[in-house]
Amino acid sequence: MGTLSKSEHRLSGSPARCTFQPNKLKSLTSALTVSAIVAGLSLAVATETSAQNPRLELGRRLERFEHAWETASTTQRVAAVPPLKTAVRSFFTLQLSEAGRQLDQAWLAVRKDAEVNELTKAMIGSQLLASPLCAETGSNALKIQLTSYYPTDTNPPVNTIASVKLTQTTGEPLAETQLSISELEQGTSWQIEQIPEGDHLLSVAIQNANSVFTLPSVTISRITELNRRLQHLKDTAVALKTTTRSQTATAFDVTIASTLRDETRLIENVIEGLPQEADFPLLYRLKSCEAMLTIRSEPTDFANQWHGAKEVWLTLGKELRSVPTRIHLPQETDKPLPVLFVFHGAGGSENMFFETYGAGRVIDEAAKRNWIVISPRQGLFGMSLDISDMLDALDQFVPVDRKRIMLLGHSMGASQVIKQIRKNPALPFAAVSLGGGGRMPSSDAKRSEHVAWYIGAGEQDFGLGAAKQLKQSLEASEVRNRFKVYKNVEHLVVVQAAIDDVFQFLDESVGKLTKPESNTPPKAPEKVLNEDR
Repeated sequence: MGTLSKSEHRLSGSPARCTFQPNKLKSLTSALTVSAIVAGLSLAVATETSAQNPRLELGRRLERFEHAWETASTTQRVAAVPPLKTAVRSFFTLQLSEAGRQLDQAWLAVRKDAEVNELTKAMIGSQLLASPLCAETGSNALKIQLTSYYPTDTNPPVNTIASVKLTQTTGEPLAETQLSISELEQGTSWQIEQIPEGDHLLSVAIQNANSVFTLPSVTISRITELNRRLQHLKDTAVALKTTTRSQTATAFDVTIASTLRDETRLIENVIEGLPQEADFPLLYRLKSCEAMLTIRSEPTDFANQWHGAKEVWLTLGKELRSVPTRIHLPQETDKPLPVLFVFHGAGGSENMFFETYGAGRVIDEAAKRNWIVISPRQGLFGMSLDISDMLDALDQFVPVDRKRIMLLGHSMGASQVIKQIRKNPALPFAAVSLGGGGRMPSSDAKRSEHVAWYIGAGEQDFGLGAAKQLKQSLEASEVRNRFKVYKNVEHLVVVQAAIDDVFQFLDESVGKLTKPESNTPPKAPEKVLNEDR
């Protein structure tokens, strides 16, 4: 097969800060890190293709809020804190639709007053459903429906219509139509002359004479010879599974077998209409699997299957263990590159840092610096591979610089940062803990005393106590650290609020690797809210 161009997989339903993101997944934030969220989401099982998907819808609302928060004034950001905290409490009590409503109230708080009109108030609780999300080319009918994620007290103004568009990733229109609100609410089968192969965007703009309300877009994948290609990947996965059961199997083959297993399962689930956490570019992901098979004899050619920077989903494997990851690869991968590991919170996934946590700005900033980013999926009980194992597996595809390894985690992910440093004290040189942490045992702190720490939490963040505990335990062992409390910030937004400070800290830490070692801690950033130790 030929190489994959960036345009084949870059989808964007809203203004993207991340230059190299393949698509804006609508995924639930892991910032609300409690096991109750996971339990609540597991109760919300969809029974058909067009059924509601709370996980997907909550993520859409979070992403929408984060884009607006980025350019909001201080006054607007402060006004968003109460509904955000209410959203957290709603998660604790498993009131998922109310959590979505509160996220939307926070979104309204950070928007300009002129943008909050009667149409917005009427449509803000709506969601767009579509099926089939993934099908063979030749499947040219789309079932679309506008439903309520939560009720609102305002009806749409008279003469309100819905403009529906299907576009290619290049922005080229494929089809468009107009429907009345009542037609869209009842649901309709939209017959399109031809939907070519691709990961396309379905968008709906609700409009009247005075205003427009745009719903988050939906990814529609059409794949030529889908069933044949999918079956080939499944057969290959089964064959590889037999050979990788051996303890002597290479990390490369274990990774290929594990990735094919997980990716084909995902695509089949979408075809069957099972709810997923995000809008995935399934053609792009299928082509990624096919690319791995074409370069088995030359694994390092995998990164060359794309033009420019790229993002890939790999289930990294070693021996009989594996962990799903989403990885950003820089434009040039012909030499060993720095690696930034990012660890999400409970209830999240490998997609969180790419899509939320500041609408993907962490990946954007890493891309500017030509760093590899590895985002592994972790459950409430951790991961089956540690950072050293994951580097071993990834090094089969692209060269990594083990002298420049950085860790960043939020909430439960902050605890994972501590765990990884305790297990691999000599590997990372910089660590970032946001909205969480906990105690670092003195013996482990001393074994990893070369690691520079940045610790941050919101002033109204329930993870502030754990962040302070980490700070105090490091200082008790005389380990350098930088600590900051972000004023008028709670647990959900702390990563986005801290991004600039975090990358300033990482830049300084990378720079120190080429200079003589100093026992002087890095200078603290200005405007730090002092806290008692």
